[in-house]
Amino acid sequence: MSNDAVDRYYSRRRFVKMAALGAAAVPVGGAFLAACGNATPTTEPATSAAAATTAASATTAAAATTAASATTAAAATATTSYLKSPAPGVPDGYTTPPAPFKATSGIPGKGGTVRVFMISYAAPPPPRSENKYWQELEKRLGVKWEITLAPQNSYAEKLGVITAGGDLPELTFLDTDLGFAPEQYKTIQQGAYTDLTSYLTGDGLKEFPNLALYPDQLWKNVAINGKIFGVPRPRYLVGSANQYRKDWLENLGISAPKNADEFYSIMEAFTKKKPEPTQPNTWGMGFTQGEFSSQTVFMHMFRVPNTWKLESNGSLSYFIEAPEYKEAVAFMAKLWKAGFIYPDSVSQSKQQSQDNFVAGKYGVWQDSLTGYPGPTGRHATAAGINPKANIVPYFPPGYDGGKPVSWLGSGYFGYAAIPSRVGKDPAKAKELLSILNWLASPFGSEEYNFYNFGVDGVDNEVKPDGTRVLNDTGKKEIGDLPKIANGNQVLYYPGFPEQPKIMQDTIQAMLAVGISNPALTAVSPTWNTKSKVLTQLVEDRIVRIVTGADSIDALSTLIKDWKSQGGSQVAQELAAAIKGS
Repeated sequence: MSNDAVDRYYSRRRFVKMAALGAAAVPVGGAFLAACGNATPTTEPATSAAAATTAASATTAAAATTAASATTAAAATATTSYLKSPAPGVPDGYTTPPAPFKATSGIPGKGGTVRVFMISYAAPPPPRSENKYWQELEKRLGVKWEITLAPQNSYAEKLGVITAGGDLPELTFLDTDLGFAPEQYKTIQQGAYTDLTSYLTGDGLKEFPNLALYPDQLWKNVAINGKIFGVPRPRYLVGSANQYRKDWLENLGISAPKNADEFYSIMEAFTKKKPEPTQPNTWGMGFTQGEFSSQTVFMHMFRVPNTWKLESNGSLSYFIEAPEYKEAVAFMAKLWKAGFIYPDSVSQSKQQSQDNFVAGKYGVWQDSLTGYPGPTGRHATAAGINPKANIVPYFPPGYDGGKPVSWLGSGYFGYAAIPSRVGKDPAKAKELLSILNWLASPFGSEEYNFYNFGVDGVDNEVKPDGTRVLNDTGKKEIGDLPKIANGNQVLYYPGFPEQPKIMQDTIQAMLAVGISNPALTAVSPTWNTKSKVLTQLVEDRIVRIVTGADSIDALSTLIKDWKSQGGSQVAQELAAAIKGS
């Protein structure tokens, strides 16, 4: 499964779009979650992920028919260890794959060249002439795949350059929802990209059955003022999470915390009792530069409103204005003063903070939930350094012993947009959407297997149970070449059969107390131009408060300055957009 670094430079304070989902009623007592016990999968007829969730996900009769036929084809030939979704919004899990089936018919492309601009988290793949995966991808798509891969740290800059140049690639990846390039909202409103609403709703969606299997809520979340400008890449509805060293807790004989005071005691033990023999010094937590002002564990623990709070009079208040946020920041400052937070947290990059976490320098760290499982996840990486290391997801208790909250995620990570000059030709727009439909093929399909694991025997090894494992060639060749689109997510991690159940339990618990951002689909012109200044203002001031340079009383000054420098205007514009929607 894809392991994007979704939890990047302070995504939460940049208008993370939230999925409005009714939470399943499961108990959450503030434990270190789902870390013990192995998965207990049942053996059921093999299905694709989409087929298993057709009732909740299919948006058209055609999609339902496609899913049913795929299910029938797979069930006729094999069974698979399958963990059915326990609640709405929780993905299905698999410990072995279903028998492959075809999810598309024919070749989607019509020849010619398709230029692609895509954010990248992997090393650049070998050039086409030396890359059999790239060559085979082009055969299966029916086009020449000319891709520009922009590293995460230069993505926004490179996107700005090609936008200014006026020659946008046929498929352009936009990451506006997480705030990397909020100025692209302006270019969308100015007509730079094709309005795809007629293709991706109603009868139009029937032509793209794999895209039709996306949940209805996903299409609502990606819309801007009711219009769809791109094909989203589905992700979990829950947002960022934390991870922790469960083995440290066990080594020290400590029980899971039930409130903030007990969490403080655990941070003290992680720091002072040296639970990691491979490190001369350890700390309770580590942060990443740029992420001080929205540490997930404290946002959840102190029940801070999700980005915005809709007041009874229809106005909006920003999360930094909430009394709960002041309590969260004060608690972080208390931990820092006690020496329980890694001192280089102010300056370390995301990669550095990740490396230090898996190496055992600190016991709790903020990451995307997708950063935990699989062969490249934090669990496996840490175990490769220290076989006794056991990193698992962490969901905190409420600070007072009650329930926490969970900031729900958008349900997608970016989307593939088609420039207006290209979309003027309906035939070309449909061709490009057909290619994206192919890339979005569901779990277990032949298309999915190639997308993720490449050419059998060249990029992977196929195990007797049908599990495909990437070899060094596959890891090098595939990279982010096809990642402009993907199908609905499932929980499948070859070699880690216990992880689908752990992920299901974690996601279900987070959804049960999930809270949405009321400004989910609203757009503020002022935010589009001032977001970087306003978010940096918040981050800089919170760093000073947490590290003791300023007192907690400085939060009041920050709120005043944030409002006067554009925050009040942003709140007014978003409130008006909500009222008019």
